[in-house]
Amino acid sequence: MSAVIAIANMTGGVGKTTTAIALGETLATQGAEVLIIDLDAQGNTSFSIAGPRILQNLSETGRTIESYLNARLLERKSRRISDIIRRSVSSVLHDDEQLSLSIICATPNLRHVEQKIIVQLTKAGISWEEIEGEIRKILARDITNLRKRFDYILFDCAPGISAATEAAIKLADLMIMPTIPDFVSTQGVPAFIDSIFGEPDDNKKPWVLFTRVKARSRHQRTYKSLLRENANKPGGTYRVFQVEMPEMVHVPEAMSQSVTFTNTGRMSYNAKWRDFAQPLHALSEEVRRILPNGCGFQPDGNLQVHGG
Repeated sequence: MSAVIAIANMTGGVGKTTTAIALGETLATQGAEVLIIDLDAQGNTSFSIAGPRILQNLSETGRTIESYLNARLLERKSRRISDIIRRSVSSVLHDDEQLSLSIICATPNLRHVEQKIIVQLTKAGISWEEIEGEIRKILARDITNLRKRFDYILFDCAPGISAATEAAIKLADLMIMPTIPDFVSTQGVPAFIDSIFGEPDDNKKPWVLFTRVKARSRHQRTYKSLLRENANKPGGTYRVFQVEMPEMVHVPEAMSQSVTFTNTGRMSYNAKWRDFAQPLHALSEEVRRILPNGCGFQPDGNLQVHGG
């Protein structure tokens, strides 16, 4: 059975898009078939992976997540989510082979479509909970079919709370919350979890991933310790990854349509590739360990950390 992972946080600028792309690429280098579904109207993941020309073509031909949601929820037309997948879109190579990384793209028009959905369905007397439930029901049917084709399905959710984000999180086998371990970024963690889950059961607790970590920052060390301590308390509503992701350049500013995985690592993450590859592979292994049994792709043998 494949694994569905939602990458979400109420706060923006915490490395959510970077995590989605980096984890997706890493899993693909290990032989997994990976699909990223962009639910963020900023479209940074879509632009970074597909590039402007492909993204423009998908938008003009109605093969984006917003066109799918508009057809299903507003026009009440039959539309298969598989029809909007751009397969093998990454220009990144690994061992001279293109990564098995596919994407469902989003553009800024997603924000307009989400607003239309809320306005029209609310006028029809449908509550927020019912709207989220309707989106989840529609996505659930198609995700069930996509599980047969992909080893990992990653939702890159928009900052904050939207009906699509709630639906994706509740459909996921695992929720990852990229979080900078500082005062500002950590304040929204409990509120976000409470707004989505209330008190999540053990199988649905989200996992906090420390991002943009600065090894010499005393301030960050304080907040990392605080979050780990709170996670381990009785009744804690989240867990914390052991692996921590180092400071890296913001993906939309640095992502290059390069030709090798090695170059992508160096150009996108502002680190020596081997220095960043190690925590990425550690993250992929930890993700496998914490997923429910049978979820996700299990590579044969020991994972090797290398690029190109």
